[in-house]
Amino acid sequence: MARSSASKKRIKAVREGKRDPLHSRSPFANQDLRTRTTKTKQDVLNRTKYKNRISYEGDSGSYLFCPGSMSCGIFVMVKNSS
Repeated sequence: MARSSASKKRIKAVREGKRDPLHSRSPFANQDLRTRTTKTKQDVLNRTKYKNRISYEGDSGSYLFCPGSMSCGIFVMVKNSS
């Protein structure tokens, strides 16, 4: 991989006896300071809160219908209360 022009200038300055700017950087410059946590139960439940899931009772809901190579359409089923 090719060196950048800034990298070439740093190497030339060090070769000529000048201070390497890499030593002036903060020790935190190369660290990843983001905190990573596993998802809580509530976070996992909220991921699917607004999705239309297939219900086991056959209640009304929307679904995607794509027959073969034809265009897809969204259908909404309405359950009669009678």
